[in-house]
Amino acid sequence: HTDLAVELQDLSNGAESYLDAAAIQETLKNLLNNAADAIADSDNRGCGAITLRLETRMRWLSIQVQDNGKGMSEEECARVFEPFYTTKSSTTNWGIGLSYCYNVIYYHGGQMQVKSAPGVGTTFELFLPCA
Repeated sequence: HTDLAVELQDLSNGAESYLDAAAIQETLKNLLNNAADAIADSDNRGCGAITLRLETRMRWLSIQVQDNGKGMSEEECARVFEPFYTTKSSTTNWGIGLSYCYNVIYYHGGQMQVKSAPGVGTTFELFLPCA
């Protein structure tokens, strides 16, 4: 059992972006589930934290999903958006979730980045053009 604290920080000042709501919802759901899984597989079980942060950066809406889970190495980060690549050991995980997320953001005219360190956690940042 893992207890999670989830925090929403809206620093976007009301910025808007034209989005496919279903695709963005699926993307965020995937990132939040991955964050919860990373916390469950870490030493932070029982004190996991996920932050969802929205802010504007120039003409971009930035959505960040940050966790204090097990984190990833540079090598894992370099491959994380590849189809069928996974860091999970589960046989029910096919490694297509983050590739899907990357493509959703790309087709919205945006970018997706990852920053991570083993034992520290991971931040996925989505950049979407402001309306």
